[in-house]
Amino acid sequence: MDVTPSEELVLVVSDLHLGSDPELEDFYADGEFADFLRYHAAEPRAHLVINGDFVDFLQSDPAGERRIERDQASPLWLGENEAVQALEIVAARHKVFFDALTQFIATDGKRCSILRGNHDLELAFPLVVQRLRALLGNPTDDQLAFPIDAIFDEASGLYIEHGAQYDPINATRDLRDPFLDRKRRKLEMPVGSVLVRVFWNRVEREFPHVDKIRPMFDSISSVLIQRPTYLFLRFDYFIDLAWGFLRAAGAGFLRLVPRRGTPKPTPANDPRTLGQRLARPGVVGKWSAIVTFAFAAFLVVRGALLWGEPGMSEARVVRLLDSLFTHFAAGIGISLGGLIVARILRRLLSRMATLALLRNIIYRLLVAASSVVFFYSLARMFWVPMALLAALYVLLDAARTVTPTATDDALGIPHEPEVLAALRLLKHERVKTVVFGHTHVPLLIDLPSGKRYINSGTWIRSIDLRNARSGPVELNTYVAIRNGAAELMAWRGTQPARRFGSPTPVPVLAATG
Repeated sequence: MDVTPSEELVLVVSDLHLGSDPELEDFYADGEFADFLRYHAAEPRAHLVINGDFVDFLQSDPAGERRIERDQASPLWLGENEAVQALEIVAARHKVFFDALTQFIATDGKRCSILRGNHDLELAFPLVVQRLRALLGNPTDDQLAFPIDAIFDEASGLYIEHGAQYDPINATRDLRDPFLDRKRRKLEMPVGSVLVRVFWNRVEREFPHVDKIRPMFDSISSVLIQRPTYLFLRFDYFIDLAWGFLRAAGAGFLRLVPRRGTPKPTPANDPRTLGQRLARPGVVGKWSAIVTFAFAAFLVVRGALLWGEPGMSEARVVRLLDSLFTHFAAGIGISLGGLIVARILRRLLSRMATLALLRNIIYRLLVAASSVVFFYSLARMFWVPMALLAALYVLLDAARTVTPTATDDALGIPHEPEVLAALRLLKHERVKTVVFGHTHVPLLIDLPSGKRYINSGTWIRSIDLRNARSGPVELNTYVAIRNGAAELMAWRGTQPARRFGSPTPVPVLAATG
């Protein structure tokens, strides 16, 4: 499937995010995409590449309605059968899309490749692939393929990958084998996936815009500005998120168990091998360990200061533990205990003839009280490092105000990890064009060497606050490659149009540095 004949038109789309939940749905371009496929079906030969995040399994839960009624988070892991059920719900909701894709694949001279992204790692399940193939009319392997990491065409130098592996928040240890256990029943859950399942899926029901804004930090701040009490009244969401991170981190130790059947490694000179080396899994864990160590060191220093106080020689251990318990542990215990009591009480009230509004008010008041105790205990114990972090943030923000985006302006490119990874890949002698997705931000960069990086963008609505002055943002962007020449396009009904009038030039310094 890596061979791309020169006369074949290659179409790359990414980040469609077809969902099953009406309140979390992001894809509303079924008709437009059907027109897109019908238009290009007139080509003698066409290869459609869906470059990751095709089906949004992170926002698809077969038992979602029951969990919504109980205000519960989605489960961290979907089993193989649950993923198949979610896929069937998505296909039923997007029948126009699936019918059009089925017809396109069945047309002579047409084929399709579906790559994995961070939102559809469930494509690693054999039953999911088998069911998806059945939903698309049971095409042959030549008509429908599922590459496990990336596509590289030697003749044209075209390299296609979703790009999440270069994002520390969403990278997995091995995209080709993203399972944790030996029996391959549980998928790896990066930090970003935990955040979506446990937190964003609940927040988005109240703030539909929250996952449409880039950068993500601005979407978080928008929630806190619109609802300043959200941090307190939805304190249970944050506790669930912290518990989800701990569960995902603990489950990660399953990867340490030796197992068989791993994919065959790619050759050393293959660009896909370079892509695997450039992946950035575990970076979030390293920073978390550093922060944890810093707070632990603070506790040790504080204990050492207490140790030297007068009278400590008679009851050092007792007074040290008493101080720690009084100032921190007791408050945290009371807070979490109050949250547990609130949830038990809510479950008991749900079984009685109690008004849902009254039950929700009582529960949220108890949650708010627990959050006040929690943050008070945290601030009282760690006010020094927290104040230092706040001061550091203010200083960095002031520095950006004095010299805004100096790095980006000097290089002429966004200083993002996936862009830097693309530039590294383009240094490979066999690579001429790199196509990523993942960020939802369409981008085209030309290097002095004649090589090109393109981000295909997305087919869902999004707002990139960083590029507010760069001209109108096109919807339904994609990449078209013919005879090795790749162009960033936007679908406007029956007439495709260029997204950018001219590509972003890159100085020689950025291309060779």
